[in-house]
Amino acid sequence: MCDGDKLLVIKDNNIVKVAKRNMQNIVPLYYEMKKAKPVKLNKDSIYQGMIKAYSTGNIGPYSNNISKIWNGEEVGEEGINVIRWLCMENNFVIN
Repeated sequence: MCDGDKLLVIKDNNIVKVAKRNMQNIVPLYYEMKKAKPVKLNKDSIYQGMIKAYSTGNIGPYSNNISKIWNGEEVGEEGINVIRWLCMENNFVIN
């Protein structure tokens, strides 16, 4: 099973062509999200950001569920809609 934790970088014209072909008519999801208040970057704000990332930004369950659907036998329209919802939840949990 692959959930995107690993990445392969390759320079192969055929793979690039196939990737571009498979991305035809794919549009990004859009949903309103809250924005964090701006803060000056310093040692304390970076430290607090790390604390928050490790205590409230748990994207693992969402990413793993997305991977389970993608790695299933057949992904239909309902599966795609669930992936869209999970993607949104995944992004919302990163606060």
